[in-house]
Amino acid sequence: MPQSLEWTNELIDEFWSYYAKYRPEDYFTYQFSDQILKATLRYVNKDSVICDYGCGDGYLLEKILEKFKAAGFEQTRDNITIANERLDGKPNYLGVFGIDDIFDYTHQFDVIYLIETIEHVLDRHFQTLMSNLKLLLKDDGVLIITTPNDEDLMGDTVYCPCCKKLFHRWQHIRSFDGNSLSRLMSKNGFDIVEFKTLDFTAKTFVQHIKVTLLRLLNRKLPHLIYVGKKA
Repeated sequence: MPQSLEWTNELIDEFWSYYAKYRPEDYFTYQFSDQILKATLRYVNKDSVICDYGCGDGYLLEKILEKFKAAGFEQTRDNITIANERLDGKPNYLGVFGIDDIFDYTHQFDVIYLIETIEHVLDRHFQTLMSNLKLLLKDDGVLIITTPNDEDLMGDTVYCPCCKKLFHRWQHIRSFDGNSLSRLMSKNGFDIVEFKTLDFTAKTFVQHIKVTLLRLLNRKLPHLIYVGKKA
């Protein structure tokens, strides 16, 4: 078998810069921001100030700004530029910043969204992510994470004929179910409030009925939401 691609910071930046410039419609939050908010707003108070950590081009952030003051943090420079250009001047907008700017950012947030991000984080960056989340979240704040539910990583693995390496087509490097994610977050200083599985693609009444039946039959649903607080 070919070896797996070793993701570097430069490769990750190049990968997501391509999607930011040429295929933004493939971003998860471009497709499902409304469904994400519908599933999570019950954890958010009306006066909350919100952070979208790993905000990409800012599609979820744009929806959040309709009701709440909010800021974003993002790794990919092209995403930061695109998000700031599109959102600058909107009411409630506090800006999109680079991950390296966190230590210069003096405010904390009532709610942090970490949407379809944790499955991308390299091992060498994971403790930095946890430290950043705890630094940005108020002591009584809420952390909301979404990620694929118990994803078969090999199912979306592709082969690059140029470098002759295997890689996940969306740059996923880890997979979680509710229990494994809850344990991991507990080890890193977060207490679970709730986790649940759902299907963000379900939009019609019939599709929602199908999801309900699958849940009653204890069948696997494709998406996972974890809600936690600082321990």
